[in-house]
Amino acid sequence: MGNGLVGTISGTVKHRVFNCVGKFFNVAPAQRKLVGRLMPQSIFTLDGRIYEPFVPHLVVEISKVCPLPGKKGAAELIAELRSGKLLAPLDAGNVYQAMLAEEKSLLDLASTGQNLRTLTRRQLALQGLVQELGYSAVENRKVATKCILQTLGFSGVRVYDLDLENRTWEHLYTEGEEGQSRFLKPKVPAEQSEKAFITKLAAGEVLEDVASRARRDGLYSWVADSHGWKSLHIPDRGKCDFVDKDQLVRDEEGDAAQGRAGVGSGLAREIFYLVFNGASEQHKEIYMITNWATGRPLFSNKAQDLALLRTFATSVARANQLVAAYQKLEDTSVHDELTRLHNRRYFNSKIESEFQRAFRYNHPFSFLMIDVDHFKSVNDTYSHEGGDYVLQEIAGLFLAPDSLLIRKKIDTIARWGGEEFAIILPETESEPARLVGDRIREAVSAHNFTYKGNGFPITISVGIATYPFHAKSIGDLIHEADTAMYKAKSKGRNTVVVAASPSAA
Repeated sequence: MGNGLVGTISGTVKHRVFNCVGKFFNVAPAQRKLVGRLMPQSIFTLDGRIYEPFVPHLVVEISKVCPLPGKKGAAELIAELRSGKLLAPLDAGNVYQAMLAEEKSLLDLASTGQNLRTLTRRQLALQGLVQELGYSAVENRKVATKCILQTLGFSGVRVYDLDLENRTWEHLYTEGEEGQSRFLKPKVPAEQSEKAFITKLAAGEVLEDVASRARRDGLYSWVADSHGWKSLHIPDRGKCDFVDKDQLVRDEEGDAAQGRAGVGSGLAREIFYLVFNGASEQHKEIYMITNWATGRPLFSNKAQDLALLRTFATSVARANQLVAAYQKLEDTSVHDELTRLHNRRYFNSKIESEFQRAFRYNHPFSFLMIDVDHFKSVNDTYSHEGGDYVLQEIAGLFLAPDSLLIRKKIDTIARWGGEEFAIILPETESEPARLVGDRIREAVSAHNFTYKGNGFPITISVGIATYPFHAKSIGDLIHEADTAMYKAKSKGRNTVVVAASPSAA
């Protein structure tokens, strides 16, 4: 039963025991350690004496590592050990308690060893997954979710985008959670809800002393890490005033509207959030982590799990910073610095790929060329800064979040050069393209242009050509749209002209 706990024996008794053994053996340092290991804590009383019934057993064990010399035998060694008031009478209760204590120590040591091995395996697995993080926010989200589920051992994760400026939440990704999110589109959460409270935390609207008091009371723990992320741990959502109790019931009992069966009574109480900065400070990427699907507590080994979570979160935060830097660099290479629209370089690549797709599947696409009317007079009257203002205002009509001038994520607009803009409309014939051109023309003419207190009207001329009806190559398509745009100018400007059909040429 030896466990190396000889160091806990009182120094005097240990010295006497070794002196007794030393009379029979020349005890070398290595043998001294072996003898120490043969003296488990359970054979000693609290004051360090040896329980008498254990002496013969101890002598037998000692003789295995230090053979008894010459004429002296076990009886003599036993007699020596029983001298000097080293012994204590047997007390079954004390011996039992001592053996229980030793067993606990042994189990703790074994458990610690096992935990260390488990932690090492989890750290290596986490390291491997973290190395997969790259420059894509979407792919990093998948890698991070994989880490949470496989390495960190949680059962579910949902990822949201929090827009602090508009206070909206949008669901981005889910693994291990059933049902459909109520935030598939950006939405402001109810005032009395968990998400609304997290919005206040992320915006710094919850006073520090309020958060500190909540942490002391065990309601929630809001912690900011120096590596660019924050965490929120709620041990029991039912105790928090900011949690919608009806939502908690739906989480546990199910919600037909969201296609969720529920996780069971009492199982949706504990939850953990990781809050990261997005591409800009006004956006936060939030990971909601649960163990609801397993029915187990959130943390199996809280100290170890939190240590791994910190490592994980720091790695994700650094990856997000790299993604933001990469996106900024990429954004600079494909966007016009003045208007924030796509630049000519990006547009050339886009029209090439769209042309190849249209050619392969024999689908139409339309090209719009736009020119600002009387732009030179704007520059002459209000300087180039005034001209820049006009271009930025026109670009803003397209970039506004609620703009319906073109189809977001389908159509492409770019600053072609100077005061010209170009638009690609995939899968669009000439007549629908003309309607789009008219919509844009009307929006510009109706816009209030005011520079340094001076208001003035601005109009545009639009030329349109459609593949393959008007042209069968990119060069010819651009030429036809440009020709149509100049025809619009010759007709008095502020108008839209579709390229002439081939038969009319």
